[in-house]
Amino acid sequence: MQDKKKILITGGADRLGSDIAKHFLNLGHDVVLHCNSSFDKAKAFANLYNERCIVIQEDLSKTDKIQGFIEKVFENGSISLIIHCASRIIEDNLENFDINELQKSLNIHAFSFLQMAQYIKKIDAKTNMIAIIDANLKYRSEYLSYNFGKKMLIESVKYSSFHLKNQSRVNGISPTWIEDYKPLDHIANGKNAMEKLKLTTSLASFTQIINAIEFLENNTSITGEIINIASGTNIL
Repeated sequence: MQDKKKILITGGADRLGSDIAKHFLNLGHDVVLHCNSSFDKAKAFANLYNERCIVIQEDLSKTDKIQGFIEKVFENGSISLIIHCASRIIEDNLENFDINELQKSLNIHAFSFLQMAQYIKKIDAKTNMIAIIDANLKYRSEYLSYNFGKKMLIESVKYSSFHLKNQSRVNGISPTWIEDYKPLDHIANGKNAMEKLKLTTSLASFTQIINAIEFLENNTSITGEIINIASGTNIL
């Protein structure tokens, strides 16, 4: 990624999304930072880079808001790359899941990604897409809404890559637990799950994820692929 690019990062206010934004801003690229509930945090981050980083707030769990969000993103100029980090995780399972929460997860993870791909197709943009998935789907059955959202995101990557061939490249990156980040506070058994996972696979690192993004951007023949990081297995 030598040439200056404008990159949209969804879910860019915290953790992985924020660090990816920082990495590419420090390389001289421009960033459109999407956030929802963490607007103040995202704005404070963007202010460090003046006009090179702009913030767009939107709730991607609401299907009637996604189209307007996408149009607003592209109003700020052409986008070279979309990195879809937006995510939402709650503790639910087959016994207690709520259909509305499941729908929100599907919207955030998968349907917003599909609608972005649809818009790229419509305006014939040369915009590549990378979805951040989760290799841990292979090992667990809890977090039903989150898991279904991420699994549908895998299908969205494969479907979009086929229909955007010869126009844009669409791929996914699927890391295990990322050693740079502690488990989320609201996930009660997150720490235990992380320790248990160490018995079956290694942890991913932020550097490995950046290397995967660079690899996918620099190899112009690759599309429709999911790169598994430190998982020791194929998520598909």
